[in-house]
Amino acid sequence: MSIPFSTKMAALLTKAVPEQIYSYKPGKLITIGSYSLSLTFLLYGASFADWSLTTSTDLYKEEAEETKVDAKWYEHAKVAFLGRSAGSVILSIIPFTLAVIALYIPTRIVTKLHYIPEKIPKCKVTTRTLFNREKSTIIPLRNLRRHEKARVFTGVGDQGVEDRGSFSFSLMDNQASFFKKFYIVNRSGKFWGSDGRFMDALFGRESITQLELKSFKTQQSSYAKNEEKLEKMIQEQISRPRLNNNTDVKNIVLSSRNNHKQQEKK
Repeated sequence: MSIPFSTKMAALLTKAVPEQIYSYKPGKLITIGSYSLSLTFLLYGASFADWSLTTSTDLYKEEAEETKVDAKWYEHAKVAFLGRSAGSVILSIIPFTLAVIALYIPTRIVTKLHYIPEKIPKCKVTTRTLFNREKSTIIPLRNLRRHEKARVFTGVGDQGVEDRGSFSFSLMDNQASFFKKFYIVNRSGKFWGSDGRFMDALFGRESITQLELKSFKTQQSSYAKNEEKLEKMIQEQISRPRLNNNTDVKNIVLSSRNNHKQQEKK
């Protein structure tokens, strides 16, 4: 008999010490690919800027010799040269911007997530820098949200998170600046308890009762193997002292119980 999701969720929310709820190790291909792609865009942008500037200069010299003295202001070679140069600059900015984005995206890939049980629950988000060093940011759990329409749990796969339409989902820090706002979470990472419903409950603010009604679409061998281990962990967690003043946790649990009672009455 499988352990109810509400029991698993209670075991996580009542922990007295930080708990790692997600881990992912990016492959070398991501690092090498990002540097290679950035270099490609950089070289393309530089070559295009050089070619367009050289072409504009040559055309200016030819047109300057042919310009009539009584020509109107917009017929002068300088006007045409400035127009071509402005267009070249704008078009050159695009590949340079893409080069920066290619280096920026890998730094937003989440490698670890830790649930920190405090009076105001927090989440420690760990990413990697351009030089492959770990960087951690502690964010209040209520500020870190999953997109409303992007469900993590699909019921497919060993952890129930596989999705043909996307290989990742994003988390957003509502209080951070634009460049530090978004985090990318890969679906191939390891989720706590091999159950992706934790992500929807913590970051999607979905009802525990509703999530408990969802199940895996196929029988998963690795999921079944984790049941015994998870049950032992839950029993150990129940015997430990719980947090007393965790308002957010109490609200989540009480809300789930009330919703369950209302559905039974109906």
